[in-house]
Amino acid sequence: MVLIQETKREVVSEKFVRSVWPSTTFDFVEVDAIGSAGGLLCIWNPDLFSLRSLCGNRNFILLEGIISLNFSCSIVNIYGPNDVVAGQGFWKTLLYVKNDYVYPWCIGGDFNEIRTLGERQGTMRRERGMGHFNEFVDLMELVDLPLMGRKEVVKKSWEDNTIDGWAGFRVFRKMKELKGKLKEWNYSVFGNIHDKVKSIEDQIHSLDLVAENSPLNDADILKRKELKSEL
Repeated sequence: MVLIQETKREVVSEKFVRSVWPSTTFDFVEVDAIGSAGGLLCIWNPDLFSLRSLCGNRNFILLEGIISLNFSCSIVNIYGPNDVVAGQGFWKTLLYVKNDYVYPWCIGGDFNEIRTLGERQGTMRRERGMGHFNEFVDLMELVDLPLMGRKEVVKKSWEDNTIDGWAGFRVFRKMKELKGKLKEWNYSVFGNIHDKVKSIEDQIHSLDLVAENSPLNDADILKRKELKSEL
């Protein structure tokens, strides 16, 4: 899944998506830019993510579906407003949308807001906007996943690859190289995700079988709760 903000394109054609996606298999959803401002684009492999429903506006696209491990979720591509008042309204809108899309959310994009003043240097203090954003994060019970070196991997891959050709071809080749680098990084940090999920599911299943014959003790109840949270 690729989430792109500020496409700055009034129309995103299938031809353009083909020029930047490193595969012939894809689906995409976009929000047109207004002139040269804004624009959102989501691209994914339909063999890995099956879309069931979607919604959005100028500032977000929400895709609800099932990923390859039969896990229902919503993927949200965000480009937050720069204005503090508009930002507050935007976070409230997403909280309202969450009532209709109850599966776990994965949110990515450009929030145009910070959680602490130390996150952005050389900008005016925006405590009010920061407060609205932190309240949104808390109410949504979001977890800020640590990059653990991913940002450096992306930056190094993008800057180190010097490719000649027209713009679309250069982006296509850079994304293809980046995909390989991110796969290496993901395995080194998280290991084999499929094996880990299978192991957790097996442990939960074993505890469920025990529970069918007799009540679980406190330790097993706690263990099953921890396993489900990991899953």
